[in-house]
Amino acid sequence: MEKIRVGISDYDELFFTKNVDSANELSIINLISEPFVRMYDGKIWPAIAKSWQVFDDGHRWLFYLHTNSYFSDSTKCTMIDIMDSIECAKAKTDVFGLPSPYTRYLRNCSFRTVNRFALEVICEEPSGDVAEMLSGIPILKPNRQGKPLIGTGNYLYSKYWPGKSVRLTKKSDLKHLSAYEQITFFIIPDPEERLEALKTGKIHFAASLEQLDKLPDNTGYLWWKCVTNHSVMGILNAWRGPF
Repeated sequence: MEKIRVGISDYDELFFTKNVDSANELSIINLISEPFVRMYDGKIWPAIAKSWQVFDDGHRWLFYLHTNSYFSDSTKCTMIDIMDSIECAKAKTDVFGLPSPYTRYLRNCSFRTVNRFALEVICEEPSGDVAEMLSGIPILKPNRQGKPLIGTGNYLYSKYWPGKSVRLTKKSDLKHLSAYEQITFFIIPDPEERLEALKTGKIHFAASLEQLDKLPDNTGYLWWKCVTNHSVMGILNAWRGPF
């Protein structure tokens, strides 16, 4: 199967200017982009940054960029792109118009490009969490139309039909990658309709079926469940962090 169709509950291009925690939107972001460093299985791993060092008991960090990281338009991923993505994450607001968590997380950190392949982070107070904080920031840059839809991930952002579907295509130079050539995400907000689309063959996979009032009995379909890091915030004083 070279092309697959997936039913999702929601999607909006606003995720490039707003903070979102939708699993569907985050899945699409992770297919078209990579983070600076990657969080997996409770540990930090190299991604666009190949390595890093910590100095002065956590007051100073140095991250070293892969020299062979390229965006999907074949342009090299530079330290300027990294800095732009970090600043973009800090400038975002959430759906309520409140500041991005990164505004607070990184408020005591300053960033400086040492050279084309090294980023220095200076912390006013010692921090052991800088890599973890940067792992949540996707590295993206604007395309020729000014929309930040170009990443260094395995898939290209091909087409978006507002309120209907999103299409991704595999990067042509990834011959070694055993993956689908094309993934189309159909936006079907109602979980009952998503399940029906699965039953009728309109889609191959249906996501977020936990939104159903009652899960159907096993009817020959394969069901997956996974734990997520989705959180719910109780907003008391959103302009000042509680910790």
